[in-house]
Amino acid sequence: MKTLTHLAAIALAAIALATIVAPAARAQGSRKDDIVFGPAGHPVAGPTITVCAPTATGTPCSPLAAIYTDATLTVPAPNPFQGDGIGNYHFYALAGRYILQITGPGINGVQTFPDVILPPDLGSTGGSAISAFSLALGGNLSVAGNATIIGTLTAGGFNPGTLTPSALTVTGNEAVQGPRPRVDVTAFGAKGDGVTDDTAAIQAAINAACRPPTSGGGGSVFFPPPPLYYKVLQPQTPSTSPVFSTPSGFCWGLHLLGGTVGEASQLQQFNFAPMVAINVTAGSSPNAAPVFALPGFTTIENLSILGSNQAVSLYDSVNVLFRNVCLAVNGITGQTDNTPLKITNTIWVRYTGGCLMAKNSSTTPIALFTGETPISGEAPLDGLITIEDVTGAGGGMQYIQRVNQSGTAGNFVFRNITLEDASTDVFTFSALPGVSMGPFDSMTFDHVNTSDEPVGNTAVLAINAPTLNVSGVFMNHVFTGNSPAAGAVAVREISGRADNIFITNCTSCVTAVVDGSGNPLGSVTAQNSNGFDHTVNISNSGDRLRTDPYQSANNDTTGLPMRVTSSGNSFASLGIDSANGLLFGDGASFGYSAQLYQAVKGSLDVGFASALPPTNVMGTATTGGTLAPATYTYWVRTATGASSCNSATESAPSIFSAGVVVGSPNNAVNLTWTLPPAALGTITGYCVFRNTTPSFNSSPRNVFVSGASTTSFTDTGFTGCCDSTFPINLMQSSHRFTPTSLGVNTTNPQSNLDVNGSAAVNSLNLVQKAERFAGADAGAKLNACLAAAASTSSVCDARGMTGTLTGAAHISIPAGTVLLWGQGQAHHHRFDNE
Repeated sequence: MKTLTHLAAIALAAIALATIVAPAARAQGSRKDDIVFGPAGHPVAGPTITVCAPTATGTPCSPLAAIYTDATLTVPAPNPFQGDGIGNYHFYALAGRYILQITGPGINGVQTFPDVILPPDLGSTGGSAISAFSLALGGNLSVAGNATIIGTLTAGGFNPGTLTPSALTVTGNEAVQGPRPRVDVTAFGAKGDGVTDDTAAIQAAINAACRPPTSGGGGSVFFPPPPLYYKVLQPQTPSTSPVFSTPSGFCWGLHLLGGTVGEASQLQQFNFAPMVAINVTAGSSPNAAPVFALPGFTTIENLSILGSNQAVSLYDSVNVLFRNVCLAVNGITGQTDNTPLKITNTIWVRYTGGCLMAKNSSTTPIALFTGETPISGEAPLDGLITIEDVTGAGGGMQYIQRVNQSGTAGNFVFRNITLEDASTDVFTFSALPGVSMGPFDSMTFDHVNTSDEPVGNTAVLAINAPTLNVSGVFMNHVFTGNSPAAGAVAVREISGRADNIFITNCTSCVTAVVDGSGNPLGSVTAQNSNGFDHTVNISNSGDRLRTDPYQSANNDTTGLPMRVTSSGNSFASLGIDSANGLLFGDGASFGYSAQLYQAVKGSLDVGFASALPPTNVMGTATTGGTLAPATYTYWVRTATGASSCNSATESAPSIFSAGVVVGSPNNAVNLTWTLPPAALGTITGYCVFRNTTPSFNSSPRNVFVSGASTTSFTDTGFTGCCDSTFPINLMQSSHRFTPTSLGVNTTNPQSNLDVNGSAAVNSLNLVQKAERFAGADAGAKLNACLAAAASTSSVCDARGMTGTLTGAAHISIPAGTVLLWGQGQAHHHRFDNE
């Protein structure tokens, strides 16, 4: 059965059932024929049949239905009535639903049959045919069977309810207002002919889609392929409204969807099918607002949008997706923020495929990111932005901070982007004067390049914001300008900094990181044809020299160009640095302890730590203090030349102690440690640190304990703060080697083999060296050297000594002892050979 509900008017034309015009028709009944069978399956003779209305109740049922003996329903029939001797019965009644009750011989009680349907008998016309008629219904039309309409069916309010045809063929066009399967802008009056103003129609479709689902909202706003393009009008000044906006309140989940290509000539240069054009007519005094000001949770697909000053703007938005979208503007409007795409205080934007066009300009940015005054408590920054598989034409992208940044911006990814005709850098950071910008974490440029660029010395990334630090820049095969030979660079840091930069290379790729004057800058690893170049930022001399890259105590990413750690260890045992050379550690403690580097051209120095930390720091809870109940961790630094903590001459910290549990009655901790290995500095004491976690953070307490040989201390509740010295060992040169000399314990070797030290090591290969002996008088040094030589090698080498012999000097050369004078210089008044 097929039902057409709430038909205001149905006109049926040209229904040719016969060629005879019928007289005035009477009501036509439907006939019910049936046989009554008993339980054994045999006909029941003389059954009694009762026919009741569909709402009847009881047994016998009531009320009774009107039944007739003829099809014209003119002769009433008895009700109830009896069938014949073999169970046959029939009656006529209006088409509809009835209840039948049957009794008779062999039937147990009363058989009730609800919902007995009498279908209409449209073929029964009392002997006349109907050639045409009109039927107006204020209620429902029910059709049992098939309805064939030859001509036109017009319905003022057609609501078929559930329509489940096995096949539905539409040979023309369809336009639905939705929301299912879509909200078609042409159903609201949009023409797409490039002449008609489609602004109101498109806005009506957006409004319909933005209604709550409970009010019939939702669905995709669909732009069918137009004959030419959808023409919309830019609001004129002094209005500040966009061409299209979403109704106030809830409109998350908006989906703008274009059909297949209409007229390709109206699309932008770098389009990909399918795509439909929406082009704005600017007017004589256009405002600076965008075509679309979009809320969060919006998706745009397969649309080419040509705006006046802006095409799309996102302000305080989240989760916006562009897929195969071309945005374009007139790039020379001279109005504020002229750009195809402006993103402000927004996170989670993905732009995949399509183009960004600032037409007629090489400087207007193809995308503009800004941090501005919050409108609903959002952070004034942009983050989690991905733009990929896009061709642009115009100026490079810009990020401008206009109010003080709060929070961390970042996670920008640019992949497979070609920028045409730009005379600017590909991406530039800047901030308004006096505005604080940063931090910004994580930025990727993957196969980003420029083409037809009129300027040769541009950068992929330019930083021009004094307080900004961009941390974590990855560039993979990037190109800009007219190659590195023309001055093109990967990163130009005019004001502000970038660190943790990694750049892969190719024949024409750019890899240089420079300041505003073109000088190389550090924190860069760049690939060359055989390996990698590391440029080091030596200003961060503290954290850079750490050996603990995997320790929880290390909460930053600063480190050496190369730091080598053995599997299973938590500390590096080898490091390479441009300023400190080759650094060595034991792989089990904080700080390097030895180095090999060049301090002076033509020489090689061997250096060691000025002081090393104690080992085996342990604590035991005891009484007599004021410590609050907690678990405490301790570490100790060796102090040289200082009598307080946080001195620049401290050693690296010891390994953290095991946690010491303090609780009533124990409110103090007995600490012990093992003295550190010997080093170059003079130990004055130790700095003891306490924290509730094994970390240098969270303001640990400290106290200075004097005495080089001290190995214990009782913490009753010291309160000094904090641990602000980097966890490194200070290094100093001990030995210097040159092409012609080996200096041991000296960095100023005077001969081929030059050893400096106490009298016990004043010799080289048992040859005594006069200049190494103590004393200010040259004669005294010579006599000490000769005396030592008499009992060892019998040779005193004075060739490296300078000085003046006083009048009282008396040089005594023991028998059998040789004094090598050679190039030695001594002014003397008397010389005795005994």
